[in-house]
Amino acid sequence: MALRRSLGLRNAYINAGYKPTLDLCILEIWSGTQPSSAESAETGTLLMAITDDGGAFTDTTGTNGLTFKAGATGILAKTVAQTWKGTAGATGTAGWFRIYAKAHNKGADPGDESYVRLDGQVGTTSGQLRLHSLAIVTGVPMTIDTFAITLPEAAT
Repeated sequence: MALRRSLGLRNAYINAGYKPTLDLCILEIWSGTQPSSAESAETGTLLMAITDDGGAFTDTTGTNGLTFKAGATGILAKTVAQTWKGTAGATGTAGWFRIYAKAHNKGADPGDESYVRLDGQVGTTSGQLRLHSLAIVTGVPMTIDTFAITLPEAAT
């Protein structure tokens, strides 16, 4: 029989584990194809960094980092009071995103699982991050109004 976690355990982990780990993070939007895993080095061109109100992000301290609210439904969601904003530093087609914990470790994970990151697909009607348009243009600002991470009810 497979080991499965309860909803209560999942929600407790979201509130006590994921939230403090991901709070003060940065979200980057990249062109091209998503790497095979979040441990892999970035691929494509960095198009835009999303921070709190578009402010300059400081590695390790998480200045202007993004924050989440945790709920009892297994969802870690964007804090409503924050404005997740960025201005494009390059022109291209959004393909994937990566969320980095405040350490902002880039490149391939050295193999010790110390790089806390989360990747996903960008799309207009599908994908984990949905934008109005995939066309990113240098100098043009963008905001992300909603974003949520959901853990499944049970996992093996």
